[in-house]
Amino acid sequence: QHYQEMRSGLRLSIAPLAFFQTCTAAADLLLETVRSLVSDGGRCFPPLLLDVCCGGGAIGLDVARAAVAAGASTRVVGLEVSGEGVADARRNAAANGLQGLYEAWCVK
Repeated sequence: QHYQEMRSGLRLSIAPLAFFQTCTAAADLLLETVRSLVSDGGRCFPPLLLDVCCGGGAIGLDVARAAVAAGASTRVVGLEVSGEGVADARRNAAANGLQGLYEAWCVK
């Protein structure tokens, strides 16, 4: 059984043992802050972004989606030690139409 959540317009499915920020106000603020910092306020996205300890991919997916909306070709690579987290991140990328821009890898 996976936990289902909508965050910043993303559909997210999270396994019971995978990390996920459960405080929704903090999660929204975190996504907004990271997106702004990574993109210089939405003006310039990097060509490659590493989403270290990506969990279900919420932060990296949010940045990838914002980059697409801004016309940038940013590639986001999620790195995670939890196999469940990697599976969630890949599933979430596909569910949000971002599988060509976001990939996740298990790094143990």
